[in-house]
Amino acid sequence: MASNTKSTVYRKLILVFLLSIVFTTFTIYLLYKLASMLLYIFPFSTPLIFVINNIGSNPVTLISGLILFFSFFIIFSRKMIGNLNEVKVVFPKIMKTFIYTIRWKFIFIFFFSIAITILTVILLYQLFSILIYIEPFRVVIRWVVQKYGSFPVILYSSVILFLMYFFIFSRRMVNYLDEIKNGLQEIAKGNLTYEIPAKSSDELGMVADTINQMTKQLKKSIEEERNAERTKNELITGVSHDLRTPLTSILGYLELIEKDHYKDEVELRYYTNIAYEKALRLKKLVEDLFEYTSIHEKGPTLQKQKINLNGLLKQLAEEFSPSLTNAGMSYRTITNDEMVYIYADGNQLMRAYENLMANAIRYGKDGQYIDIQINKTNEEAIVKIINYGKQIPERDLPYIFERFYRAEKSRSTQSGGSGLGLAITKSIVEMNGGHITVESNKDQTVFETRFPLIPFSSV
Repeated sequence: MASNTKSTVYRKLILVFLLSIVFTTFTIYLLYKLASMLLYIFPFSTPLIFVINNIGSNPVTLISGLILFFSFFIIFSRKMIGNLNEVKVVFPKIMKTFIYTIRWKFIFIFFFSIAITILTVILLYQLFSILIYIEPFRVVIRWVVQKYGSFPVILYSSVILFLMYFFIFSRRMVNYLDEIKNGLQEIAKGNLTYEIPAKSSDELGMVADTINQMTKQLKKSIEEERNAERTKNELITGVSHDLRTPLTSILGYLELIEKDHYKDEVELRYYTNIAYEKALRLKKLVEDLFEYTSIHEKGPTLQKQKINLNGLLKQLAEEFSPSLTNAGMSYRTITNDEMVYIYADGNQLMRAYENLMANAIRYGKDGQYIDIQINKTNEEAIVKIINYGKQIPERDLPYIFERFYRAEKSRSTQSGGSGLGLAITKSIVEMNGGHITVESNKDQTVFETRFPLIPFSSV
């Protein structure tokens, strides 16, 4: 289809080119005959003789021929080709690198200013040829011609007219350049919402687009930096709170032991046990915090390989059997026994599903069961970890994967959660090319992960 379009446009352009030459030659011949007749008719004889004597017949013929050729070429190409997109199919690079450029526009303005200047000079010459016989213009015109000569006056007038026309026709481009300059000054003041309008497809338009993209990127970078600073402050605040709580308890119980504020060895062991549990919680929090920061700051080195999700999740469920038994729960694996393979880091993936299982045990005790569903579509492997405990409030669902976020607003530590587990899980899943979502209602809470599936033919 594209090849047929190209050949059609080529044929049309060749025909337009030949027709333009033919019509230009014929028109010049007619104009030559007309000028030959007008050479002996007043008042046309005077300007014709002046042009021939001062410029020459050959240059006039050449310039007229070029102007006529381009005029005919534009007229015929518009009528015959019609759709500019056809030309773009054949000449995409020419349209970009030549026609839609400042260079081309200035060349056009230059020659157009010359053409309009020549036309204006001819008209003025005709006008003064008439006014030289009319009082009071005759005295002034004769004095100027006798003092300076007709050719210098025409030359100076032509230069002045050319500069005037050139400035007029190029004013739009200059004004647009001033608009870009004013926009840069506005952006330099810190107004990053300012957008320079892209009014053309030439280099100035490209500059405006580039500046707008740079401004948007700069604004985005500044916002990201501010968010990072805010995140760091929130992280420090959360860490301080979560570290201070168990540390205060440990110091309190150790102080009681240090000052012998206990009745007997049973109470001593009780205080020691509490301090030990708080120390374990503190250790887990530090480990989770280290893991979270290492993931987000530099990211772990992933060792991706082909993973069988069925085997990985069955192994994981067996490892959690003691924890499930202690919580009075059991697990159910729901799968069609068809192998489901993905590319991922097995150790990282195990850590992510460990967090989901621990979360399901912690908050789903009332449901007695945890279901592990493994399915696949044509393109994705789908794993659902389902618990039947209390519903997560709908207002909390959008924030459930944020660090230190707990649906328990009191930030109670009784559940044993650090507030980082789900944030770590989300980061691991996304780094391995997947994504995670959560849904919760009065009947069940579902954490769903999806990963790109390895096609059966590649396994």
